[in-house]
Amino acid sequence: MADPIREAIRDQALATEFDAVGFAQAHLAEEVRAGLSEFIARGYHGDMGWLARTATRRGDPQALWPEFFVDTAPVMEKPLAQRAGLGWQGKHTNLVSRQFGSWLFLGEIYLTLALEPDKADSDHCGSCHRCLDACPTAAFPAPYQLDARRCISYLTIEHKGMIPVELRQAIGNRIYGCDDCLAVCPWNKFARATREPDFLARE
Repeated sequence: MADPIREAIRDQALATEFDAVGFAQAHLAEEVRAGLSEFIARGYHGDMGWLARTATRRGDPQALWPEFFVDTAPVMEKPLAQRAGLGWQGKHTNLVSRQFGSWLFLGEIYLTLALEPDKADSDHCGSCHRCLDACPTAAFPAPYQLDARRCISYLTIEHKGMIPVELRQAIGNRIYGCDDCLAVCPWNKFARATREPDFLARE
């Protein structure tokens, strides 16, 4: 029998034009926390020092502070989205959905209610490596690993210093971010055009 509270939350979210809703426990697997520690230890976070400073809270949603907050907490939204059955972290480290491809905005709401979680999604990348091959600056040292110091999105948005000379030609005419690894994902063939006017292209 369906949980009426879960269904009420899902119905309200969909009515507010969320495209998908999933439920997961506010807990991350040990391998996810270990992956975060390795990411920081290798320096892949570049000069995003906040990633290292907030690693404990980022690795354990239960350690977040009790006040309600919006867009100010170090949340590992992609592993949580996978636990909620919304998709899986692809080889480009972003979430991939069988329904929406790689084009997703993620949001989380933490509740004190004990709700039944959805079934976690599994990896459906298979042998595909288009996202890794498409990266202009070779920012993926291995599948499922990103070295932000070589990522164009990091270099043109987060990085505060000079862009390394050896990476400048590969950046081309990009001035704010890069979506090449997302754009080539074969799962995008299932994506639908957005209904949100703010996300539509403008002259």
